[in-house]
Amino acid sequence: MKLVTVLGIGLIISAAWAARVDALVIEEHSPDLVQAQVHERLFVKRANHVAALWTQLTKDYNEKHAFNVRVAREISKAFHDLEKDENWPKDRLK
Repeated sequence: MKLVTVLGIGLIISAAWAARVDALVIEEHSPDLVQAQVHERLFVKRANHVAALWTQLTKDYNEKHAFNVRVAREISKAFHDLEKDENWPKDRLK
Protein backbone atom coordinates (compact mmCIF):
# COMPACT_ATOMS: atom_id res chain seq x y z
CA MET A 1 0.00 0.00 0.00
CA LYS A 2 1.41 3.39 -0.99
CA LEU A 3 0.63 6.73 0.55
CA VAL A 4 -0.21 9.21 -2.16
CA THR A 5 1.37 12.62 -2.10
CA VAL A 6 -0.01 15.68 -3.78
CA LEU A 7 2.89 16.88 -5.87
CA GLY A 8 3.32 20.59 -6.02
CA ILE A 9 0.73 21.43 -3.36
CA GLY A 10 3.08 24.05 -1.93
CA LEU A 11 3.47 25.64 -5.34
CA ILE A 12 -0.29 25.67 -5.86
CA ILE A 13 -0.83 27.34 -2.50
CA SER A 14 1.91 29.87 -3.22
CA ALA A 15 0.51 30.68 -6.66
CA ALA A 16 -3.00 31.15 -5.31
CA TRP A 17 -1.87 33.48 -2.54
CA ALA A 18 0.49 35.36 -4.86
CA ALA A 19 -2.40 35.98 -7.27
CA ARG A 20 -4.52 37.22 -4.39
CA VAL A 21 -1.77 39.58 -3.21
CA ASP A 22 -1.20 40.85 -6.77
CA ALA A 23 -4.91 41.69 -6.99
CA LEU A 24 -4.50 43.93 -3.94
CA VAL A 25 -1.78 46.11 -5.46
CA ILE A 26 -2.69 49.76 -4.98
CA GLU A 27 -0.84 52.92 -6.04
CA GLU A 28 -0.23 53.92 -2.43
CA HIS A 29 0.53 51.08 -0.06
CA SER A 30 -1.39 51.58 3.15
CA PRO A 31 0.07 50.17 6.37
CA ASP A 32 -2.93 47.84 6.61
CA LEU A 33 -2.24 46.44 3.15
CA VAL A 34 1.43 45.89 3.91
CA GLN A 35 0.54 44.15 7.18
CA ALA A 36 -2.02 41.95 5.37
CA GLN A 37 0.60 40.98 2.79
CA VAL A 38 3.08 40.06 5.52
CA HIS A 39 0.46 37.90 7.27
CA GLU A 40 -0.41 36.18 3.99
CA ARG A 41 3.24 35.43 3.23
CA LEU A 42 3.69 33.92 6.70
CA PHE A 43 0.55 31.81 6.19
CA VAL A 44 1.86 30.57 2.83
CA LYS A 45 5.21 29.75 4.43
CA ARG A 46 3.46 27.66 7.11
CA ALA A 47 1.27 25.92 4.51
CA ASN A 48 4.33 25.10 2.40
CA HIS A 49 6.05 23.69 5.50
CA VAL A 50 3.09 21.34 6.07
CA ALA A 51 3.22 20.28 2.40
CA ALA A 52 6.98 19.65 2.57
CA LEU A 53 6.61 17.54 5.72
CA TRP A 54 3.77 15.56 4.13
CA THR A 55 5.93 14.93 1.06
CA GLN A 56 8.77 13.74 3.31
CA LEU A 57 6.43 11.39 5.21
CA THR A 58 5.04 9.82 2.04
CA LYS A 59 8.50 9.51 0.48
CA ASP A 60 9.86 7.78 3.60
CA TYR A 61 6.88 5.42 3.69
CA ASN A 62 7.06 4.57 -0.01
CA GLU A 63 10.84 4.01 0.00
CA LYS A 64 11.39 2.40 3.41
CA HIS A 65 7.95 0.89 4.03
CA ALA A 66 8.05 2.35 7.52
CA PHE A 67 5.93 5.05 9.12
CA ASN A 68 8.10 7.90 10.42
CA VAL A 69 6.44 8.87 13.71
CA ARG A 70 8.73 11.86 14.24
CA VAL A 71 7.69 13.44 10.93
CA ALA A 72 4.03 12.59 11.61
CA ARG A 73 4.24 14.48 14.91
CA GLU A 74 5.88 17.43 13.14
CA ILE A 75 3.07 17.43 10.57
CA SER A 76 0.46 17.39 13.31
CA LYS A 77 2.09 20.29 15.14
CA ALA A 78 2.64 22.30 11.94
CA PHE A 79 -0.96 21.76 10.82
CA HIS A 80 -2.37 22.77 14.22
CA ASP A 81 -0.21 25.91 14.10
CA LEU A 82 -1.58 26.62 10.62
CA GLU A 83 -5.16 26.18 11.86
CA LYS A 84 -4.52 28.71 14.64
CA ASP A 85 -3.38 31.33 12.11
CA GLU A 86 -5.69 34.32 11.71
CA ASN A 87 -5.81 33.70 7.93
CA TRP A 88 -7.18 30.17 8.39
CA PRO A 89 -10.78 29.99 7.05
CA LYS A 90 -13.17 30.19 9.96
CA ASP A 91 -16.17 27.89 10.28
CA ARG A 92 -19.06 29.95 8.92
CA LEU A 93 -21.71 27.57 10.28
CA LYS A 94 -21.29 28.62 13.90
